[in-house]
Amino acid sequence: MQVKLASDDVWMDVRLAETVVDYYMPFEVLEVDKNDEQNANKRTVLIAGLKKGAVALEKIRAAKEWNVENTEYYRPLYHHTPSYGWMNDPNGMIYKDGEYHLYYQFNPYGSKWGNMHWGHAVSQDLIHWEELEPAVRRDSLGHIFSGNSVIDSDNTAGFGEDAIIAIYTSHGERDGRQYEVQSLAYSLDNGRSFEKYEGNPVLAPFDGLKDFRDPKLFRDGDCWKMIVSADDPHEAKWLDYGKDHYAAVTISNTGERVIAIPWMSNWQYANDTPNMQY
Repeated sequence: MQVKLASDDVWMDVRLAETVVDYYMPFEVLEVDKNDEQNANKRTVLIAGLKKGAVALEKIRAAKEWNVENTEYYRPLYHHTPSYGWMNDPNGMIYKDGEYHLYYQFNPYGSKWGNMHWGHAVSQDLIHWEELEPAVRRDSLGHIFSGNSVIDSDNTAGFGEDAIIAIYTSHGERDGRQYEVQSLAYSLDNGRSFEKYEGNPVLAPFDGLKDFRDPKLFRDGDCWKMIVSADDPHEAKWLDYGKDHYAAVTISNTGERVIAIPWMSNWQYANDTPNMQY
């Protein structure tokens, strides 16, 4: 099924229960027009593709907060997992002001791949993680795929001193064909939220370029440079041969200490693990 707010222009793919409810997930409806007093307490959610009489329509509830308590038998106690939804590759990780920021591929509306956002968690010791709101949300350009983040200490982009700049792949479809372009967003609140650059995409491929994604931005002397994947590499460089060590990415801004975090799963079985809510 597809779900969206009436005021939004992006549909999300959401699995809604037809006969039995297995788990709950939040669908945020906080956008408010403060100048519209008449409708200040009203939200309209559009649902397409759900059969009439589906149990989901009876079980939808309004709530002011989401319970993040760990209730699933197979959920790891040591490794970070979101309290709900799907996660895969780590993205945009950065260290700033005593906090490690972990961003990652995240579907807030199902326990399988889809609706790619950048999920977000922070830690002071890389062991105890605090789950935060998604930092970069899927938009009209498409899914928010992998990328990295840097600190613009000299304000070279003009967004603000010490702004965190995220560069990521927008993956969408147009005229029946999939495309991948590079987009940019920036944060002025210590990585809690990102504002998308109004001129996105900042880099679009020439015709025929395949798998144009996963940008890596870094400072080299007095200029910024970016490496972008295009098609498959001819020679694989293995960091770890274990199956549950996938898409490892290093954390930016940690000085001489290099810290890498991988996705602890594998595409061979990631969508078939015995989990429900996450």
